[in-house]
Amino acid sequence: KYSLKTISKNSRKLIDDLSDIVWLVNPKRESLYDLILRLRDTYAEFLTHTSISFKSENIKAFEKVILTMEHRQNIFLIFKEAINNSIAHSNCNEIILEASTKGKKLEMTVKDNGEGFDISKIKRGNGLDNMKRRASDIGGDLKILMADDGGTIVKFKGNIL
Repeated sequence: KYSLKTISKNSRKLIDDLSDIVWLVNPKRESLYDLILRLRDTYAEFLTHTSISFKSENIKAFEKVILTMEHRQNIFLIFKEAINNSIAHSNCNEIILEASTKGKKLEMTVKDNGEGFDISKIKRGNGLDNMKRRASDIGGDLKILMADDGGTIVKFKGNIL
């Protein structure tokens, strides 16, 4: 039998997933600024109950960077998974989300200051494979790197127009 805690957790996840879907299909939320703001807001309340800080700076500069719905969906889900992985596995106390554009090119990175990992030694679930597939689906490339200071960097590069 499911416990009340399990039912509550599953219900919360369904509500969050539905909220994400509604946000993703809203044509008024088509900018890179909106996407970064959504990621930040998604984790703001949750992370107040942890020792993890979440930073994204200078995002106003991306208000005029318009993304297709396909790009919004895939980039959002890539970075949602990356942030979830940092929270769950890295033992970090800081997560930084950064983005830059040059012409039609987007580079977006999430970095934590956690323990890092050896990608060859991790158990292969669907998460990392789905992230790479999503990047490829929109003509981008996703790299998962160990930072010099030991944390993990997830870096997306691709065309956004």
